[in-house]
Amino acid sequence: MFARKLRALGYEKGGIFNIDDRDSLRHLVIWLEDRIFCTALPKHLQQGLRNQKNPQWRNVFSEYLNYCGCPFPLHEDASACCLDWLLREAIRLCVPDDRKQPMIPPKREKTAGPFENIDWGSREFYHGISKMAAMLNVPTHPDAAYLLTAVAQVLKARRAVGMIDENGAELDGLRLEEVTLGFDQQDKKLWDACRILRLLHIQQLRGLQTQIDAALVAVQIITADPLTDSALGRTGF
Repeated sequence: MFARKLRALGYEKGGIFNIDDRDSLRHLVIWLEDRIFCTALPKHLQQGLRNQKNPQWRNVFSEYLNYCGCPFPLHEDASACCLDWLLREAIRLCVPDDRKQPMIPPKREKTAGPFENIDWGSREFYHGISKMAAMLNVPTHPDAAYLLTAVAQVLKARRAVGMIDENGAELDGLRLEEVTLGFDQQDKKLWDACRILRLLHIQQLRGLQTQIDAALVAVQIITADPLTDSALGRTGF
């Protein structure tokens, strides 16, 4: 996820970087600040950030992100999003033509539909979508349209597996023990793996069935006699 960005920035330890390693993450953040950002930080924040042994370093890092304008709140599930945002900002600053441009998506022409009154180029809209992405652990992107598409895909996938209902409310997930296989397996880890594969297979079959239904409707529109409009539920019009 970060290898290409780190290579583009010339980070010498990019090949062995591990976001789950505390020292590795702290060293990268300090390197970004010293080599690229060079932010005029308050003295207490500057000293706290450089003290890698500080037990409160994560709180200092959270304050640093807020100072830099990061749209993501720092928590366990959003560490990757916050770091990805920092790397994108660093890459943006390394491009001479973009140094004076704020990191907001380009303005788009308004289109008919529920989004026609939305200003795609506004910072408020971008920050709102970024917060949704952080909640779903979706990496950030400078284009709000791409980010919104990614969020929609994640929500669609969660709804497909029964994690949320039509109104967006979370549902009690299906426990792995409730999945039947039709055979017994003594190895619990192997049995759980088989159950997961079965669920993935069922999800693929559902998607295939949806595509088949859509193909049948498309063919019926062309070949039906009398003509059929499936949207109206009428035959002969």
